[in-house]
Amino acid sequence: MNFLKYKLWIESALLALLIFMGSLAYLFVQNESVNVILMNRSLAFTAIIMIDLSFIVSGTSYFWGIGKTKMSYRKMVGVIGFVISLVHASIASNIFFGSYVWITYTFKYVYSLLPALLAILIMTMMVVISNWGIPNLLGGVLWRRLLRVGYVAIFFIIIHATILSYSEWIYWFTKFSPIFPPLSLIAFLFSVFTIILRIALFIVLKRKSVQPSQIEVPLNSSK
Repeated sequence: MNFLKYKLWIESALLALLIFMGSLAYLFVQNESVNVILMNRSLAFTAIIMIDLSFIVSGTSYFWGIGKTKMSYRKMVGVIGFVISLVHASIASNIFFGSYVWITYTFKYVYSLLPALLAILIMTMMVVISNWGIPNLLGGVLWRRLLRVGYVAIFFIIIHATILSYSEWIYWFTKFSPIFPPLSLIAFLFSVFTIILRIALFIVLKRKSVQPSQIEVPLNSSK
């Protein structure tokens, strides 16, 4: 691994740390305390934002020129987000299925489990096909198409977050208490925006009769 790749990985990890610490501070202001559950929420938020960022730059760079110089970070940002999501899932499983707490939360968490698992499976596939020379074996066109399945993973993440947090969102919109919106709502809106932006990009490119593979840097590409 050359110096440039080390730099990309380190800076991507620092970005994840910054998002995690910022979200944890946000939750501390909301709850006036920090515990394992809140820390795990920060991990979930960090994972979602990192994964979204690895996708959203396609649209932001095309429409507004934002992120054109950051294309090479997408693989690193996406992989780190994926790893953090695994850590979050492991902690959540231990908290809610490894103790008496699961009795209270079992139905909600079981229903949210399937979309979460599907998202993890898709992201695992993306990590696998983006390494070990597999992109060259698949060919550029097929590889790009497979990577776009990642948007389906984001859709499953949205479902997962909605099942877990919709009651909290409704309460906040009703009472506006605490003053800041739930962290999960921010992640939800950012994920929805990521998908909407991709749809808008697809429509624009379709109207121009230009294939996305001709102008896009592939998702999670390190080049």
